[in-house]
Amino acid sequence: MLRPVIFFIVLTALCALVNPGAIVDAEEVTETGYPPVAEGSPETPRDAAEEDLPPLLKRTLLQDLETAEQGELLDWASTLGLSTRGSRRQIEDRILQHYQVRRSPAEPTQTDSAGSVLRIQRARGTRFFDMEQVDERTLRLSGGVLLTVEEKGVFHSIEAEEILINTDQSLLNARGNVVYTVQREDGDERFRGDSVLFQIDTWEGVFIQGVTESIQEVDQKDVTFFVQGEKISRSPGDILVVEGGTITSSRADPPNWSLKADRIWIFAPGEWGLRHAVLHVGRVPMFYFPYFFLPGDKLFFHPVAGSRTREGSFIFTTTYFYGEREESDAPFSIMSLTEAPRDSQRERQGLFLRIPDSPPEEETRPDWMLKVMADLYTRLGGYLGVAASMPKLGPLSRFDWRLGLGMSRNIYFENGRYSSYYVEEGEARQHWNQGFFLGVPVPFRYESKVHLQGVAGTVRFNLDMMMLSDTEFHRDFHDRSEKIDWGAFLSPSSEDNTSESATVNSINWNADLTWNPSVSHLRPWVRSLSISPARARVAWRSKADKDLPEAVLRPQSDKSPEEQFFYPQSVTFPDLGLTVEGELFRLREGSLRERTPSTDAEEERQEKSPQDRAPALRPPWEEEREEPDPRDDEDFRLPDRIGSMRGIRDASAGEITLTYRLNPTVRQDLFTDSGAWDTAEDVGLDWHYRTVQIRNQGRLVLNARSRDRIVTLNTTLSADQRHQSLEIMGDMSDAERNRQELNTYRGRSFTATQASQIDLFPLRGYESLESSSLRYSLSSRMYDHRFSELDSSGDPVYRGRWGRWDSSDITRHQTRALLQWKVWSGTQTLTATSDLPPRDRTYLGELRLERGFLTTRLSGGYRERNDRWKADNFVQNHTLYFPDQSLRLEQRLEHDPDRTELVLSRSTLRLGPLQTQLTGRRTVGYDFDPLQGWVSDQSDDFHWTRLTVDLRGKQQVQWWHRRVDLTLDGRVTLDIDLQRYTSSSLLIDYGATFSIHRFLDFRIAARSRNDLLYQYVPSLADEVERPRRNVLSDLADSLSLFDREAREETAFKIDSLSISAIHDLEDWELEFGYSGRPELETVGGQSRYEWRSVVTIFFRWRPVPEIKRNIRIEDGEIDFVD
Repeated sequence: MLRPVIFFIVLTALCALVNPGAIVDAEEVTETGYPPVAEGSPETPRDAAEEDLPPLLKRTLLQDLETAEQGELLDWASTLGLSTRGSRRQIEDRILQHYQVRRSPAEPTQTDSAGSVLRIQRARGTRFFDMEQVDERTLRLSGGVLLTVEEKGVFHSIEAEEILINTDQSLLNARGNVVYTVQREDGDERFRGDSVLFQIDTWEGVFIQGVTESIQEVDQKDVTFFVQGEKISRSPGDILVVEGGTITSSRADPPNWSLKADRIWIFAPGEWGLRHAVLHVGRVPMFYFPYFFLPGDKLFFHPVAGSRTREGSFIFTTTYFYGEREESDAPFSIMSLTEAPRDSQRERQGLFLRIPDSPPEEETRPDWMLKVMADLYTRLGGYLGVAASMPKLGPLSRFDWRLGLGMSRNIYFENGRYSSYYVEEGEARQHWNQGFFLGVPVPFRYESKVHLQGVAGTVRFNLDMMMLSDTEFHRDFHDRSEKIDWGAFLSPSSEDNTSESATVNSINWNADLTWNPSVSHLRPWVRSLSISPARARVAWRSKADKDLPEAVLRPQSDKSPEEQFFYPQSVTFPDLGLTVEGELFRLREGSLRERTPSTDAEEERQEKSPQDRAPALRPPWEEEREEPDPRDDEDFRLPDRIGSMRGIRDASAGEITLTYRLNPTVRQDLFTDSGAWDTAEDVGLDWHYRTVQIRNQGRLVLNARSRDRIVTLNTTLSADQRHQSLEIMGDMSDAERNRQELNTYRGRSFTATQASQIDLFPLRGYESLESSSLRYSLSSRMYDHRFSELDSSGDPVYRGRWGRWDSSDITRHQTRALLQWKVWSGTQTLTATSDLPPRDRTYLGELRLERGFLTTRLSGGYRERNDRWKADNFVQNHTLYFPDQSLRLEQRLEHDPDRTELVLSRSTLRLGPLQTQLTGRRTVGYDFDPLQGWVSDQSDDFHWTRLTVDLRGKQQVQWWHRRVDLTLDGRVTLDIDLQRYTSSSLLIDYGATFSIHRFLDFRIAARSRNDLLYQYVPSLADEVERPRRNVLSDLADSLSLFDREAREETAFKIDSLSISAIHDLEDWELEFGYSGRPELETVGGQSRYEWRSVVTIFFRWRPVPEIKRNIRIEDGEIDFVD
């Protein structure tokens, strides 16, 4: 490091003699006029560590930093584990902070001064010479020169073969393989060129034959754009001018595409322009731009203009008074050559959001938003709305609301065109739509929406409300944008309304509240208490208006918003539910030991939560303690048995618990008299009837277990009481009144049930048999009280009855014996289950054995049906498999024990890519009749019914260092009906994929079907009187591409065909697709197959993917789709 330091000192001393203001030495660096850092600043911590620094390092650290080359400085920071990003000044500050050394008061701590620091990092040769003709001194640096300059927090570096510095004129001229790098905190930029001329004081200059690179993300891929110019100039106002500029992303020579401009201006971030620009595809000029300017300043009301078929020309404006619109990618990737700041980093000046000289202060609520929307349509009308989003407002975690008013004309569709006029009595007229609110007409359409969520302590609440004047409000006014879609001008698509702008036919207002208070002071009697949830709901529905104006009834009217109206259907309030759970009793084994006041206090203390515990008080006197007998230590003795301690549960101990759960609910529904409302003016608050439903549910659960869980008991007692009342509030017909009253009577009942289960584990002490158990379970209805009938006077009659020992009240009565034996490296299981009276009796058994790769499962049983016993099929399942699943054999057999006959046999073999299955069952047989076809022989015997064979294969071949790839795949599926062999079929799926790296991806796939397999067997073909076929000749005919008659005669028919080819054109992507399949059509009573095909062509420009075209050709029709 010493040699560069000596070289730098000598060189800068010589330069200072020529022009002290142009080249600054190490001593002058500290006097550039930066504001000093105050004592105790966080940037310059001072503590004892600074005083412990060696004196030599403390005195020379600043000089070492100033004289270090850029590479040495980066290595220094990297060695200390510090970040190497940012300017040189920032890296120096990190190193100083690491050593806890501060700069002198005159030392600069910011880099926004007008001055700059120029350093010669590397040069093989230096020379001063005078030009006597003009009386100027010039410093010549040669041999891999590297200069670094720091200005306004930006680090510049210049590399060249030769650099000339005119110290009198403050000019810098670099020549030969010039590389100019700019390092910022947000990224680096690099320029390359033949030569560059700079004014050192102002940094205005000219780059000759320069090129710069910019990486942009396009379709989640990084694309490098090159901006090249014959001359690049920089003015004192940081305006860059590129003469003879070319923009491209193609690396080919010449480029596959380029945008050549006579001049390119870059004024500010996100603000640039072109003059006389021509878009070339290869060498062919395709498009001419006389002028193009992308402003960096934006209108604060975000105007968007365009035209639609139905609504006409439009202009949307969105003004953000708080917050900013969601940022989206530029409509064209090439428009992102310079990064523009967000709207929140701008300030409003007049009608524009301009980029300020200094960034504005951060908003106190950056996640809030308030905007005003004003839209105007030439044909439809206008819209004015306000929307806001205010999260984290007090107890509200979310608060969104929106209000809107619309003025619209009725739209008519006639003679293939939309218009807001209709002709009546020879006069063109317009009809303005109106809205209604609870039967009151208003001369506008409206919307309102509120959605909020919040938490207040243990209470959570939610409110969701929306109100619309009509069902078409979203369709007419919500399909809007806040940003111009430039891509739509070059790649237009058909209009497509999103789900947000679709027709709305129903609305629900919902309000929910949940309360879960803390009940720790009530434990264990009350373990949880919650209101979950308390609801309120208003249901709005829509119906057709039966009294419409004549202008809306005209057949040319295009779905007028007045055709449907909203009305309140029902109101639900309250809908309240309360849940209480707790424990009434708990008894553990060992808890009945002798208790003392001290043990009670200790257990009470341990029951408290850690935050409730207080330190135990100790008496101020000394307690007397018994001294242990020293003779006890001489003999070995076991420690005392530790009893059951509170807080440390013994999992094997016995326990009895009694818990409860209460769940009362109440709900009131009010229904409007909507049946009498035929028009929007009829809507009001006329109530039809009201219902109140009260339901009380409760249960007691008793759980008991013995030590080591040898015996467990679970008993649940449940009660369910329902009550419903009805109040008629309007006119109601007798039939409807009777129906509503009958539903009310049926909604009153009381039911009590019980469910008990006892499990016994008699083999707990044997590890291999410990999971074996005996179970008895019983579930029944204990009492039932409900509506029975109406008496002669029309009053309801209720009857109650206690549970009886019959199948209607005993819902479950079952025993089960389970034997599980862990042996042979597996678990062998024997299960016996029986249903007991008064249920229909059943006795079922299952045996499951496993050993290595072999598994066997046997099952069977008897069932009682109508006092008769019937045996279940005896089922056998045997499986043999290899661990890698390369071979798997499965056999399923079902026997009928009554007739001792085989009912079903299914054999499955999986061997690598081959799978075959043979199925036979007891069923009727079939014989072929030439006149009637297949006719059942009415027999009931065992027949082999179906054989399937499935074979799959795939092979991949690569050549030319894996640049060429060929993949072949196929599948053959043979399905043979062994009874009606004319129903057999053969499917052949085959395909091939051929890829050439960065050139072509070709894929062809087809399916061939043959439903005439039986004709290849002479005896079968003769039996059904069909001609015989030869499989080899059929295959040959199916491949006769140029013989239509042969392809029609063959039994192998194409079921589907698809071809796709993607041609990689480096900067373009061309995709061709073809798909076809036969479809059955009936014309004139005759059915025949017709081939239907679809051809698609997709073209996309990769650097600008918004420029694309998708063409679809089907049935001779050409469609341009998005």
